[in-house]
Amino acid sequence: MALSVRIITPDSQIERDGVEMVVAPGKMGELGILPKHTQMLSTLKEGRVRLKKEGKEEGFKISPGFLEVMKDKVTFLVKEAESL
Repeated sequence: MALSVRIITPDSQIERDGVEMVVAPGKMGELGILPKHTQMLSTLKEGRVRLKKEGKEEGFKISPGFLEVMKDKVTFLVKEAESL
């Protein structure tokens, strides 16, 4: 099983499939999300999102925003996101 990830800003959308783990900067601390994670909503602080897939890691710097986890879909709603 793997995660489908979308990072949505007012100007763009980044999509990644087959992600094995997501690490996100939650307001109350770092969040680790694996496949079959329980559904949740969270606020995000500015920071780094890490997507882990096949032993490699891809990073994005994000502005504060929101995170939604639904089944194996992870959606970030932020004002800005840039690849690191």
